Amino acid sequence: AQESRGLGDVYKRQPLDISSNQIYDPDNKLGDDGIYQVKSSIEAAKNFNMSVYIAIIPDFGELSPREWNEKTMQLSHLEANSYLLSIAYNPNEDGAGEIAASSTAGSAINSAQAGDRAMQVLPYQLSNGEYASGVSSFVQQLMDLAMSASSGAALSLIHI
Repeated sequence: AQESRGLGDVYKRQPLDISSNQIYDPDNKLGDDGIYQVKSSIEAAKNFNMSVYIAIIPDFGELSPREWNEKTMQLSHLEANSYLLSIAYNPNEDGAGEIAASSTAGSAINSAQAGDRAMQVLPYQLSNGEYASGVSSFVQQLMDLAMSASSGAALSLIHI
């Protein structure tokens, strides 16, 4: 079955440079309305000094989700406080899509924390086809984490 895939499908599965476009969704899984919801969430994250990138692809090819994210982040030369959420929507052997969430070195939220938040909010929404809501929920989780991490510093500034 793998041979029958078109060259375009193979291209969609390769790690890529996403630095010029924060949302890579070649099959329009977000939909016309959802793209605006996700763009709004990504813009809000900038207020927390966070750059969020989204890739929605058929699958991760021969790579694990984590490897795909690492290679994509390397190809993109993303700065500190950059986060990549990748969603592969075609079912794996378990019958589920796959999710990877990573952050660049030096980010306020590490990859393990980002991955944990992605797994908390995304599986249910993605299983219902609610890609935009799932992605927006993930970005909100990142902002909440950033707020709680910086709230101690903010409180000490208030007392000065």
